Amino acid sequence: MLINEDGKEKSVETKNSRTAGIIGRYHNAVKHFLNTGDKSKINKFRNRKIKDSSGKFHILETNTDHIIRINQRIEEPEFFDSIYMK
Repeated sequence: MLINEDGKEKSVETKNSRTAGIIGRYHNAVKHFLNTGDKSKINKFRNRKIKDSSGKFHILETNTDHIIRINQRIEEPEFFDSIYMK
């Protein structure tokens, strides 16, 4: 699963559905912030740690400036890809 941590998007392997659920709720909070500018849902994840399948802890990114930068780095499909992928 993808998470935001330390100003970067990272892939982590989850061990259980509880952790996957936390990551899913985090992504919903990020989308809510990006669509509305409302930080309240992201703030609920401040200092929230998740543990990956190898036992390493990760802290979910809640710095809104970093979240915006991460989102801006996500490349949009090339123009010709969107035309010919139908």
